[in-house]
Amino acid sequence: MRRSILLFGIVVVMMLSCSSDRRHKPGGPYYFEDFAGYHIPFRLCDEISADDIHGRRTYYEAFFDEDGRLIRVCKYFEGSYEWEDVYYYSSSGKLTKRVMTKSDGTSTVQHFDKHGRIRKE
Repeated sequence: MRRSILLFGIVVVMMLSCSSDRRHKPGGPYYFEDFAGYHIPFRLCDEISADDIHGRRTYYEAFFDEDGRLIRVCKYFEGSYEWEDVYYYSSSGKLTKRVMTKSDGTSTVQHFDKHGRIRKE
């Protein structure tokens, strides 16, 4: 029982340290140290200031829409742009499309069904 409570506490702390997109005003950029898990859209963690990005090996630059949803995230590695994701949502707030672009300019597009699963084209 004690172990279950400890694990639950760790999960809660991790969730609270990660971006709750609703707290961000529209626009950006906002900066983050990391992301949690491999969820789409990404769940960014450990917000940092614009001053804190200098000299960092890796950081993420994020932009949010008027509903607090992540609409664009860029990864920077050793000061250089590495990749970005752009997210599109339906009027009901469901993710409909993801456009992934690498530093070389190549892009991949994913479409999502109403359940949030990637559609097979």
